[in-house]
Amino acid sequence: MADQQLLIIDDDQDILDSLQVILESKGYTVDTASNKEAGLKLFTSKKPDLLILDIMMEQDLEGYGMLNEFRKDESLKHIPIIMYSGMAKQLGVNFRSAVEDEKRFPNVSFVDKQEGTQELILRIQELLSE
Repeated sequence: MADQQLLIIDDDQDILDSLQVILESKGYTVDTASNKEAGLKLFTSKKPDLLILDIMMEQDLEGYGMLNEFRKDESLKHIPIIMYSGMAKQLGVNFRSAVEDEKRFPNVSFVDKQEGTQELILRIQELLSE
């Protein structure tokens, strides 16, 4: 696990900082980006083992748009992505069914921020062991 590289893209610096500390304590190497441009650059240059991507960022559903871009690039399609949002209940949107569609978005999973970091860690471990 120590050599597994994660990238987190989220516009909330507190979430980036806390997840980075938690995941590094679990032995992962973690890079973070707080906006679309920095995230795209890191994702394409580093090609991490797994990406954690916020859905609601500077623009509504910006993470979902980024997911569409990432899955069009054949060289990045194999990288597992966890779509991570705390807005599903407030918006009344079932993000899980929207992103966990193997034909449209292979290797994509959803974790609600309100489920806590333990659920996120379990999903990371599950995806990286496949």
